[in-house]
Amino acid sequence: MADKSLNPFRQNDFSGGLVAGVNESLAPRGSVGLMINMDADVEIGSLTSRPGTFIIGGQMVAGNSILGLHNHIAGSTSTLFSAINDVGSATAVIYDQVGDVRVTGLTASKKVRMLTFNASTLIINGADAEQSYTAAGGFITTGGAFDLANIPGSNLNNLCTTFLDRVYLAGDTANPARLYYSGVSSGGAVSWTVGNGNIDIDVGNDKGAITALGRVPGYILIFKNRSMTRWNYSSAFPEELISYGTPSQESVVSAGGVCAFYSNSNEHDKGFFITNGGAPQPISHDNARPIRKLVDAIQVANEANIAGRAINNGFAWSVGDVTVDRQIYHNVELRYNRILNQWSVRTYPTKFTVYASYLDGQGRNVTVAGDNNGQVLELDRPERFVDYVTISGEAGESAINYDIRTHQEKHGLNNLKTVNDKLIFDTRNGKGSTPYVVVDGEEMIECPSLDRDVGEVKLPKNPTGSYFQYGLKGTVQGMRISLKEIEVPNIVASPSV
Repeated sequence: MADKSLNPFRQNDFSGGLVAGVNESLAPRGSVGLMINMDADVEIGSLTSRPGTFIIGGQMVAGNSILGLHNHIAGSTSTLFSAINDVGSATAVIYDQVGDVRVTGLTASKKVRMLTFNASTLIINGADAEQSYTAAGGFITTGGAFDLANIPGSNLNNLCTTFLDRVYLAGDTANPARLYYSGVSSGGAVSWTVGNGNIDIDVGNDKGAITALGRVPGYILIFKNRSMTRWNYSSAFPEELISYGTPSQESVVSAGGVCAFYSNSNEHDKGFFITNGGAPQPISHDNARPIRKLVDAIQVANEANIAGRAINNGFAWSVGDVTVDRQIYHNVELRYNRILNQWSVRTYPTKFTVYASYLDGQGRNVTVAGDNNGQVLELDRPERFVDYVTISGEAGESAINYDIRTHQEKHGLNNLKTVNDKLIFDTRNGKGSTPYVVVDGEEMIECPSLDRDVGEVKLPKNPTGSYFQYGLKGTVQGMRISLKEIEVPNIVASPSV
């Protein structure tokens, strides 16, 4: 029998984003098996390389992680505070955005949480005396809008939020299940002696201590290591909503009327969840567009330091290094567009440890990230398509690497097949990119680089195998590359035996 020519393969829809952990025969239309530093929600149907980063101020302490990040806004005043271990890491300090040290002598390596309310910012870390800040009065440790001298918990609370015009605190190691609340704000201040109180959340159970606080319309969400409870000021109902908790406050992001978080409460059901106050629903697994491969690759040592942020239509989490299919990806950020139900993956030169919004001196409200190299970086800076890096004290720029790969494709048959002659890629600004084919999940065959946006590339050899993946990789700077279509025009199946 003669070889049989098969229909050409084309993928010209990438709107499904990344799907990792599903049988390829069930892969959603428009999805891909690998997608690094390419966004699927810029031009729907295409993939576009991500924007770059730029530093806010300057590097504070090289090699040290940002422990807390917060934008104090009061009227026309906007100040960005960053907490970090000082040189030598004996203590922690707080910088502002122009590089001035504003607070010294904090306990080293303690995460610092901050909250602005009534034009004042509360600063807590669960070890040192609580402080607050105003532009007019500076930093104080007694009185002020937060009634500092009467805060319960003996400086042990390290979690804070507001709800129904009250301040809430938790994390007291002496009372790990206790949620404290202030009196209702009056005259620009709250009281911890009038109208205040506390509630113990599922005291005595085996779900661990309170680890995080979140908010959705109508409720505070109280997370323990292995549970989540709702509270509407008058009652908690039910006592334990569901056995999903979170290891860290930084993984919990409230935005758009919902709260999203990372949970490792159950070994075989860990991942990212979303809730509007009801039972949390998984968004990273147990659905039509999972990324279970990446979730399972999150290192246990990194789970307590996962940090999340809100993006335009969803959420993103910094999860550290992951190894997938024998490939290591460094400083990974997983991004979820909840409108499109679409995942993508980014990598960066450094690991992000905390995020914040920042109203900068130009009146722009931008997203910033504190990293593990003493820097605060603006993310997705318009018209900047390189990453800011500091190496040995020297500022520089790093090109953005990208890699896109289709799902494993059998072209409708289980026979051995041969891909002949050439591949065709439709890109914008894709000149210099490297097309490639992966055969049976093992051999990678790289083609000559594209010499034009819509270009044919000659295969260095005609690969034979049971299934193939078609990819495009490279680096980009000064522009954004877009991928619109991959075409494989000549595929031949071997005769059946």
